[in-house]
Amino acid sequence: MGTTVATNALLERKGDKVCLLISRGLRDCLEIGNQSRPNIFDLEIKKAVPIYELVVEVSERVRPLNAFED
Repeated sequence: MGTTVATNALLERKGDKVCLLISRGLRDCLEIGNQSRPNIFDLEIKKAVPIYELVVEVSERVRPLNAFED
């Protein structure tokens, strides 16, 4: 039930505002997307509107933290 409600809200673009947290340097990856194009010769490409309103880049952990390090 919860999954269906969430999926419907996502598809209908209803619900609260959403922020995307992403690793530093990858801010535009979702906007760029991939190279799949249903109409390869279409001159007027219509991109989907992102579901997030704000993108925040965060520093990611590059190694495990050791609890015994000083």
